[in-house]
Amino acid sequence: MMRGPLKWSVAGLCAALALTGATWLSFHRADIPYEDLEALYEQPVSEYARLPNGLLVHYTDEGPRDAPVLLLMHGLASASQSWSAWREGLKEDYRVISVDLPGHGLTRVLETTDLTTAGLVDFLSRFSTRLNLDEFVLVGASLGGHIGWEYALRHSDNLSGLVLVAPAGLSSPDEAREHAAFASDIVNNPVVRALAVTLDPAIAIRRGFVGASGEAAPHETVRQYADFARAPGHREALLRVSARTDGASDDALGRLQSLSLPILVLQGEGDEIVPADHARRFVEAVPQAELVIYPDVGHLPHEQIPDVTLTDLRVFLDTLVPDEGTPQSETAGPEIPESED
Repeated sequence: MMRGPLKWSVAGLCAALALTGATWLSFHRADIPYEDLEALYEQPVSEYARLPNGLLVHYTDEGPRDAPVLLLMHGLASASQSWSAWREGLKEDYRVISVDLPGHGLTRVLETTDLTTAGLVDFLSRFSTRLNLDEFVLVGASLGGHIGWEYALRHSDNLSGLVLVAPAGLSSPDEAREHAAFASDIVNNPVVRALAVTLDPAIAIRRGFVGASGEAAPHETVRQYADFARAPGHREALLRVSARTDGASDDALGRLQSLSLPILVLQGEGDEIVPADHARRFVEAVPQAELVIYPDVGHLPHEQIPDVTLTDLRVFLDTLVPDEGTPQSETAGPEIPESED
């Protein structure tokens, strides 16, 4: 999903923490072992890569290996499944890779994993290097969009294009601190944090979907994301990602002006998580960026109106001329996850 539902999530956690005794116990949920989650949610195209720091990363890889590469990154508390419609619509013509971020989906999280904005950009760099991706179009939604444009500022030579769906990261420092306050209070209180990371995330995730799209998500979707959040270490990871403020700065718009690659921004006018004005600010700072606004659509246009957004995406991709001098390398074979991680 994204940052906004985190506010719902943390608010839900705070409310639940006010409960005591048997009532609190009714909200308690144990971790789900990775091997159980893999049995439930691995996809036919699931693969794993171990990074040099030991982190085991889950991703999907579809389409011709010699086709132009699209690398997709989801939002907060989401997973690679959020791109299902786009993956299906693109895999005939593109190599489509969708990665689970650290502490999300089936990707592990280590005690040493850096979950700041800079750390997540470094994760993306390590992952793309591990897969030998020399040139690709980077696609990110919400949190993934924030990581995407920060990555582009540091590694634009690796990108042939950038696609941002309701990109986060353009709040002022004061706004970012306000958004992060709930999670920061929990992370910085050891007692509260120890309780919070044992609670059932399903209620908060259900509310998050309503906040993002204005509609209730199917029960099986809520259950899946709640199960992912119950992987070992994931609930604390989600809190830490939500508490980060290092990506916000007064000079963000100024830094964006250095971007020169082709950029497409897709934004719902009715987005209550990342306001549409943030997307407008982005394209004002980056003149070559193209902005498409969808009326009556919320924070998840790629999920709410996949056919419409896919059409706009394809028009943009058709304008990109691949660099024939830098063919893509084959990815190393899939690695079998080890249950002890």
